[in-house]
Amino acid sequence: MEFSLEIERKWLLRELPRLSWKEVLAVRQGYLSQAGHKLRIRYTRRSDQQVVCFVGRKTGQGMTRQELEIPISQEAFELLWPLAEGRRLEKTRYLYVGPDGLTWEIDQYHDRLASLVTAEVELTHEEQPVVIPDEIRAVLVREVTGERPYLNASLAKHGLPERH
Repeated sequence: MEFSLEIERKWLLRELPRLSWKEVLAVRQGYLSQAGHKLRIRYTRRSDQQVVCFVGRKTGQGMTRQELEIPISQEAFELLWPLAEGRRLEKTRYLYVGPDGLTWEIDQYHDRLASLVTAEVELTHEEQPVVIPDEIRAVLVREVTGERPYLNASLAKHGLPERH
C-alpha cells in the first residue's frame, strides 16, 4: 500500500449553489487516534444506494498532501464508528463537473455544522489554473485551502471555526 498525492483547493460558501449535480452522496466520517496518528473512517452511500467504506490517513498540510485509503466492509465501519465519538461529521456531498472538466465536490454539513458549505476541487498539479464556475462564484465567501480550522478532522473535533 502506498500513499497517493492529493492536490486540492477548498473554498467556504455562503450556501449551496444552484447547479445540476452529477451525483449526490451521503457521507459519515469519523477520526480515530492511533499512536499519535489520526485515522479517518468514512462511509459513503452513492446515489445508486451502493455503500463504500474505507479507513485512511492524510499527512502534510496546505494544498498538497499524502493520502492513503484502504477499503473496509460496512460491518467493519460500523464496529469502528463508536470509537470516533466526539470526532465525527456527516455531510451531503454534491458532485458537479465544471465547464473545464474539473469535478467539484460541494459539501453541505449537517448537525452542529449545519451552516457550513464548502467547495473542493482536486488538481493534477499545484499551478493548475482553476476556473470557478459562475454559480459557485456567486455564493463564494473566500478560499480556505490549508486553513486548519476548515480541515474535516478539525471540524469533526472542534465544530465551526469562530470566524465562520
